[in-house]
Amino acid sequence: MLIAASNNILSRSALGRNIADEGSRSGFGELSRKLMVYMTAFHVGDFFPSLRWVDNLTGRIGRLKLLFRELNSFFDEVVQEHNETTRITPST
Repeated sequence: MLIAASNNILSRSALGRNIADEGSRSGFGELSRKLMVYMTAFHVGDFFPSLRWVDNLTGRIGRLKLLFRELNSFFDEVVQEHNETTRITPST
């Protein structure tokens, strides 16, 4: 419940609309949950820099890169949608 409330506040303040109202088509809630899990997980390279290769071997770095690509495409869609809605047509 706390995560849902924080997602609601974040989406309203940052994106200007409630993402939860749109259902599962946006995926913002799922992406934010994945980000929270990946960023709070133990990464060997953070504590032992010489063993950073272990994170690559276990696939953590690849999953993080994939998640950031998904977030990037989501935010690109949000920016594109914002530009389309605020586009001012010149009066002739």
